[in-house]
Amino acid sequence: WDSFWILKGLIVSELHETARDLVLNIANFVDTYGFMPNGARKYYLDRSQPPVLALMVELLVNATNGTAANRDFIVEILPTLVREHEFWGYDLNTLTFSAGGRDVKLYRYNAKTAKPRCESYLEDVRTLAETGGARTAENLFSAIHGGAETGWDFSSRWFALGSTNMTTIMTGRIAPLDLNVILLRGAEIISELAGAVGDGDTRTRFAAKADTHREDLLAAFRWSGWNDVIVPLDGAVTSRNGYYASIATAGFVRSIVDRLTAAEQTTIKNRIRVDRGGVPTSDTVSGQQWDSIDAWPPLQWFAAEAFGNLGSVAQQQALIRAWVNSNYCGWRRHGTMFEKYDAQVPGERAAGGEYLPQDGFGWTNGVVLDFIAANPGLVAPNCSAL
Repeated sequence: WDSFWILKGLIVSELHETARDLVLNIANFVDTYGFMPNGARKYYLDRSQPPVLALMVELLVNATNGTAANRDFIVEILPTLVREHEFWGYDLNTLTFSAGGRDVKLYRYNAKTAKPRCESYLEDVRTLAETGGARTAENLFSAIHGGAETGWDFSSRWFALGSTNMTTIMTGRIAPLDLNVILLRGAEIISELAGAVGDGDTRTRFAAKADTHREDLLAAFRWSGWNDVIVPLDGAVTSRNGYYASIATAGFVRSIVDRLTAAEQTTIKNRIRVDRGGVPTSDTVSGQQWDSIDAWPPLQWFAAEAFGNLGSVAQQQALIRAWVNSNYCGWRRHGTMFEKYDAQVPGERAAGGEYLPQDGFGWTNGVVLDFIAANPGLVAPNCSAL
């Protein structure tokens, strides 16, 4: 899913041919395998990743003179978008439960495997040993692979309530807010693009899919207080507690925002935290890289979009300034951009997780370029004062 923000950077840089090639490369993966694998290596074929191809196509079309100028491209890629969206509709990738006074169906990450991850074999074998026989290899490794699908690999968000231990990971029993919002917008985009090229059947079918999913999403996440929903094999359906930056995606899709009450909009805005170095991923200290105190580029972008859609220009501008300042000062001090930043110390790299923090990163560059291009009045900060 990094590629969505890389695409933004390419478009700001007016590298439109490279941008189109990037989209077509991902489309080729979907045409070949039915989904976008977790990466371009054979051992990633047992898991996907956040499905952002439809968002990428919309972005590219809008940046290159709109639907009329891109008619042939849309006609060519539309079946691919349909195929990716339908992959997520399989029973394997959904959870059905009752919430908000109705039966709902939501999407989930749910890889199935009895093997450790090839790229983190030793770590997964050790985690299985730490369970002391309480979990089977398939039960644990499926949840770990599912966690890798989420893009948030890893986070206490996927663990049992109150736990910071990887041995409790339960990804496949969770309906994540952000995945469901992304797939709702994907269905809307497919319907809109189909309508633009005269494919009435696809337009009608995906408009209906979006309508149904929107009602299920609203019912479930209003019931959960806009937290992820946990659907255990045994026991009552419950919800995640605590702060996670995924709350921002509640304000990402216009058709959701338009259904929110003023009180709901205020609650969502106020729950998005902005620290000195940007939006922190969570308030849980777990040692995982998608928890406190790490600040990740895509989460800043979702939060900025949410503030804008929810009418909070002041909060949006404060976040954009904090993030651009952190990126700029980090580059001035260290001569590089970072994969992720410390939310509390502007300009410094974050830590945690299974590997060393990476220098230079496509989505970091893409998000900061997008922010700068949309806010030409930004000025360089005094880094010694941050």
